[in-house]
Amino acid sequence: MNYDWDLTYIVDGMTTVEHALPVPKLYGDVMNLFVLSGTGYTPTHIVNYGGAWGQEYLWSHHDIPNDPKLRRFIPHEVLYYESTESTHRPPSCTFPFVAAHSALLISR
Repeated sequence: MNYDWDLTYIVDGMTTVEHALPVPKLYGDVMNLFVLSGTGYTPTHIVNYGGAWGQEYLWSHHDIPNDPKLRRFIPHEVLYYESTESTHRPPSCTFPFVAAHSALLISR
């Protein structure tokens, strides 16, 4: 959750970074640090220190209580309760940049 610490961990020899990097854009120097150090990046989209968490994004963009697959396994009352208690985010939330980081680092 601390960008400076994440970069320091890589320089110190940590082999992987887990969770989202809390910045909207990765520049060439950071990309090269990942590539040349061989550090793996495993963004866990449910934990996003740079914006909305994956769960919040999902709840605000999908009709979860009425999803047929979920209703097959979870009672509707539970899904409905969770949807009313969840934090909702506007479409402009910053969650999508986490996916962009993943795509950039995987393509290198």
